[in-house]
Amino acid sequence: MLLILSVSTAKSVTTSKKDIFSDSSVFFNIFVTYYINGSKPMNRILKTLSLTSMLILASRASAQYHANSKSNAEAQESKPETVLDKVMYRFTYKTDFVNDTTLRDSLGNYQYAHDEMALDVGTKVSKFYSMLRVKYYEWLDYTIKHGGEPTKDHPEPKRGSVLWTSYYNYPEGKHTTLYSSLNNHIRIEDPVTPIAWTIACDTCSILGYPCTKAEADYMGRHWTVWYTEDIPISQGPWQLGQLPGMILKAADSRRQWIFTAIGMEQLDEKENICLDKKWKKCELMPKKKFYDWRRKTTPDDMINALNASGVKVTFSTEDGGEYPPEEYRKNFMSPTPFNPIDLSE
Repeated sequence: MLLILSVSTAKSVTTSKKDIFSDSSVFFNIFVTYYINGSKPMNRILKTLSLTSMLILASRASAQYHANSKSNAEAQESKPETVLDKVMYRFTYKTDFVNDTTLRDSLGNYQYAHDEMALDVGTKVSKFYSMLRVKYYEWLDYTIKHGGEPTKDHPEPKRGSVLWTSYYNYPEGKHTTLYSSLNNHIRIEDPVTPIAWTIACDTCSILGYPCTKAEADYMGRHWTVWYTEDIPISQGPWQLGQLPGMILKAADSRRQWIFTAIGMEQLDEKENICLDKKWKKCELMPKKKFYDWRRKTTPDDMINALNASGVKVTFSTEDGGEYPPEEYRKNFMSPTPFNPIDLSE
């Protein structure tokens, strides 16, 4: 069956009880068409989540568009970000991960999602985030300001698949993880805890650096990493670190999260490590409470939340007819896959 989703956002869309569209001429129409494959219901749900993520990105970018139109004086009064540190080094990791552990190919292998993650290392604070999402935000800002349609010179880039951002040593002595879910912003804080690494004799070369193997159990997974003492920074992807050198590759024993360094830059404080001010005001939620909520959330819950916020989501068949209620129940009213990197809860 061919399902047509028509989604529009307009002036009534709100974030934190405040209109983010200050001009009624700013309007989005997003039409998404795809075939329903009866054998893979979770794929349908993931595509719906992808659509929802795109709506959130559009809302954020449009809000940024209007923020940029303020006078310089106003902009100084309402800077959206807090500077936490200066970036000394940036490491980029090819990231492969499994979102739905039930999906396998004909050989029994996982179906991986992909991203490019960046680790910005400062003198005190580090930030680990999706570089593809950053580039997508930049493209979306540009597109909104230039008519709202992709062009040959500015085609739509990949959006990225990792929807969280992690800070090391912010606040001091803690890891902070930030999640966005519709108009809700969730902040989770964990203390930085020691990792009991076992260092092996195995060696390899990554990016031209000699690396040594190490293993440890951490946050519900068994990790194998490769680090180099030639880069004397005791960090790595996500919350992994505390070794006598930089981690350039990491994978858990289930092969559900794999990070491989593909680049390094020395920025020498030319850029900032920032925190959007909205995160300081958002709910600080216990990890278990967030995980329980996330594991119960359905696409229908997300669609209802979008409709309540002023985003109209409608469904129809290819010929414009009503989408069958029984199909909707089957495809959108079951919990969505959730395979967090942290399995401690």
